[in-house]
This record gives sequence, structure tokens and C-alpha cells, in this order.
Amino acid sequence: RDRRRRTSLLVQAIRIGDATITALPNEVFAITGLKLRIRSPARIHFTIELANGAEGYIPPPEQHVLGGYTTWPARTAGLEVAAEPTIVETLVTAIEEVTGRPRRQPANQGGSAAGKVLAARPIGYWRCDDEGTSLTNAVTGGPAADMTPGFAWYLQGAGSGVGKSARLVSGPFARGGLVNRAVHLAGGAAELPASRR
Repeated sequence: RDRRRRTSLLVQAIRIGDATITALPNEVFAITGLKLRIRSPARIHFTIELANGAEGYIPPPEQHVLGGYTTWPARTAGLEVAAEPTIVETLVTAIEEVTGRPRRQPANQGGSAAGKVLAARPIGYWRCDDEGTSLTNAVTGGPAADMTPGFAWYLQGAGSGVGKSARLVSGPFARGGLVNRAVHLAGGAAELPASRR
């Protein structure tokens, strides 16, 4: 029986010119690398995993509900469920320190199609390119939607294709050459507050 209840991780942020590198002793899902990249104020960013140790996989919290690969307690995945966002926040703070610049805030990535939807003045429009447990309403002043367990963030959205035809390319639902990403539901749902239904 493994008696270790606490551990410390060595994480690092490095700047070389206008590039940042984060290093952590874990194996990460692609979403973790994407979270770090979109927050780095540098032009180029990449992440090195299994640096300075091997503390196991760190799935994002919502992945634990889905029960996929490495979402069960094991020697190769023994950190707490909330470890991934804690590690991401620590690394982003370290990136701010080494660059002397504030983090970039994840921006709505809507392209021309999103602009047309908003031009029609809907009551609500949820782009589904968020993080955490709620969806931001792209309509100014509109209510957020709360996610119920059973979802995964940052997967391919509309315009990326599926199966063998899937391609990570930009399209009308993403701007500036960005890939459209969205939430995928696996038993979960987006729910409006009761007062707004």
C-alpha cells in the first residue's frame, strides 16, 4: 500500500527571447498545453513534460468524471483531482515572472460565422470554447450556462471534420487562423439558471 499522502512538484518557466517554455514532472493532456500556450504573453510557447521527475498523469478535473485513461487513482496518476488547474496557475504565474508581462486572457475565438449569429441579435449565444464549469454568453449581459458533469473541453469544433476527414484548420467559426474548439458532451449538459429558462 502506498503511504505517501503529500508530495512537492518542481515546475519551471523559462524565457528565451520571445519564447517561453514550461516544464513539469507530469504527463499532460493536450488541453493543458493549450491552456499554457494561450496564456503566455510570448509569441512562441511550448511545454516539456516529465521534467525533473515523474509524478504521473494530470487529467483536467472534468476528465475524471468521464473515467478515461489515467483518471483513476494509481501510482501513475496519484495526484488530487484538482492538481491540473493548480499546476497550470502556478506555471502561468511563473511565466509572468520570467517575462515581466501579464498573462494573455483567453479571448473569444469567434470568426465570421459567429459575427453573423451575433448580428441576428439572439437572446443567448454560447461559443463553448471555455474552461471550468460554465459557458460564457457571447451576448453582452446574457446569462452564463452551467455545465453538468460529463463533458470535455478543447476538442474539435464545427468546421474541423470528424473521423478520417478531421483536420485542425481554421474556418468560419474561428478567427485569425485559430482552430475552432468546443465542448463535447458525454452525458453532461449546459443548463441556464432556473430564472432564465
